[in-house]
Amino acid sequence: MGQSWEQRSPGVDGLVDFHQLTVSEADPDVLYGVYAGRLQVSRDGGHTWEVQGPVPDGLVGLAASGRDPEYLFAATQTGLLMSPDAGQR
Repeated sequence: MGQSWEQRSPGVDGLVDFHQLTVSEADPDVLYGVYAGRLQVSRDGGHTWEVQGPVPDGLVGLAASGRDPEYLFAATQTGLLMSPDAGQR
């Protein structure tokens, strides 16, 4: 595994260097990535992406819930945050 790689998508607005990336165990087709202070989401296994919105200040890490693909957790410099709506709020 991992011996060869292929690009699925460049991300929104061209090439993206995701600084945080997480895959939902509840639905492996749902991925969240952070680039340039914006949260991007893919609901088709990384083939297409859309901007969901800004990320919380001081973001350190990102984790999708293993039970519900819409729940997203953000570790920040000031504590743990949770979004029940895929990072929209």
